[in-house]
Amino acid sequence: MFLKKLMPVLLVLATAGGLWATALGDLAAQMTAGNWRELSTTNLGPTVSSNAGGATGSIFPYAQNGVWNPGDLSYYYLGSDHQHDQGYPKFIRYAASSGAWSEMTRPSWFPSLTATAMHAYDHNTIDPKNGVFYFARFCCPTSFYKYTISTSTWAQLPACGSLAYAYQNCGGFEYFPELNGVVFVSGAGGGEAYLYNIGTNSWSKIGTGLTMGDYHNFAEYNPVHHVMVLGGGNSSSALYKLDTLKKFTKLGNAPAEVGALRVNWNLFTVDPVSGDYLVFGGDGGSGVFYKYNVLTDTWTKINQTVPFLSTTANPNGGAVFLTIGAPVSSYGVNMFVKDDGGAGKVYVYKHSAGTAAEAPSPVKAGSPRISVSPNPFKSGAVIRVQGKLPAGATFRVYSADGRIVHAGKAADGVRCDGRRLAAGVYVFSLDLGVKTCQTRALLMR
Repeated sequence: MFLKKLMPVLLVLATAGGLWATALGDLAAQMTAGNWRELSTTNLGPTVSSNAGGATGSIFPYAQNGVWNPGDLSYYYLGSDHQHDQGYPKFIRYAASSGAWSEMTRPSWFPSLTATAMHAYDHNTIDPKNGVFYFARFCCPTSFYKYTISTSTWAQLPACGSLAYAYQNCGGFEYFPELNGVVFVSGAGGGEAYLYNIGTNSWSKIGTGLTMGDYHNFAEYNPVHHVMVLGGGNSSSALYKLDTLKKFTKLGNAPAEVGALRVNWNLFTVDPVSGDYLVFGGDGGSGVFYKYNVLTDTWTKINQTVPFLSTTANPNGGAVFLTIGAPVSSYGVNMFVKDDGGAGKVYVYKHSAGTAAEAPSPVKAGSPRISVSPNPFKSGAVIRVQGKLPAGATFRVYSADGRIVHAGKAADGVRCDGRRLAAGVYVFSLDLGVKTCQTRALLMR
């Protein structure tokens, strides 16, 4: 009976322009764990090429990541070439529905054709729930912008007044949904972190004394474990973890073979299914591939051929030169884009079996655990807790596409109202600050 009820939903997804009815979705559905595949796209080369006067001919130098928007199944990136006299940045998009790359309309706040370069660094991030793209312009002074995808409109965020050391603010810039804002972290000024609160439209300092490289830092949110890993920068392999209680924890340094975690020499991204961090490149231009488990603070080398890693490293960008990457939550894969000076290449990597909605976090013995009853449920479900809850623990319920549909203070016997929710699998998450406990339940109609 349950399968009969789901069949109309499955048919819609498979036929009427649904989630898997794209070339990227079809490719991801065919892949198994550990598999790399090349994705055929159109118009990539012209879209990522820089304009006249650039040093590399590409908009990918000094860049680490693009972003994926599940709302319109698109990949976005904003950046520019290096050392150009007549170039300008580009804001670009890959639409999975068409399989094509295109340049977006240039906003008025872009530099003029003769202005200083505006690299991407780790300055692209997105709020996937609301479809809002954020960008940090590093110079001069440092300024922040948001682009609402549904309305195609840009707006400037308030100035972060503490960022007086403006020129080398090439830091990590990343959306943190549980903090309802965007984190900016920079090694300049002794290592500081700031939070832009979306609700209050204001900045606050949340971290100081974070010893890391002066600039070229990064920050990467983990959608499975609900923490952020940040740090690195020039000559630094330092790592920190930021949790939902705004607590910073010093982690072990990256392995010597990986070396300094600096933008343009390394890619530091995350698998949307398992929560493993995926780290590419290393000191001396070495083309290494590691996975990093933030819960156990352990690194594991993966011995396989990575198609975008160069065998001859570029002196300006190591083995990952002119390559960006991002998790694609809709399909449970990671997508990497490389400018090879020609048509360009797009590679898809399936790190773990399953989908992004099937990603419970492991917890240590003795930690609180949750259960949901009834399961399946129809109008509502009750969340039960086994074990002692720490102060500040919260509940969140996520839909299959990562949206938060319920949030509140953790307590035994909390009820989640499902009357206005669509049928499907939901992830129930108990957030303990330094770790999470998750389970899944099915909402039926």
